[in-house]
Amino acid sequence: MPKARNRFERSNQVLAWLKHEWPCGRPVRLRWRKEIKGGGEQYFGETWRDGRSLVIDLSRRRNRHWATMVESLCHEWAHCVLWGSATIEHNPKCNDHSPAFWAQYGEIIDRWSHDGGAEQANEFGVS
Repeated sequence: MPKARNRFERSNQVLAWLKHEWPCGRPVRLRWRKEIKGGGEQYFGETWRDGRSLVIDLSRRRNRHWATMVESLCHEWAHCVLWGSATIEHNPKCNDHSPAFWAQYGEIIDRWSHDGGAEQANEFGVS
């Protein structure tokens, strides 16, 4: 496979690896935005529903380095896994970072960091 030359190409590899290892049951798109603001804060990323699909937005400003981008993408993917099988729309008043979320995120980031995830992602295309 071609080697990723920048964080944008690497994010496509990481997303493909995440989809392969933890399918969420819905189509997921990744978009890069200049910045993401909400509630007076700047976010690294956010996930939201668009009909039956899920959209992950990552901030160019906050995710300048590969390591930060990977952590943000894994964080957002944990939301996708938990929301993917939901039969009701997401309630913005609910706790998006419940113990179930942190357990899912922990599993993903542990696989990435300690069980060959970074190397496995290299097997996916950069486009």
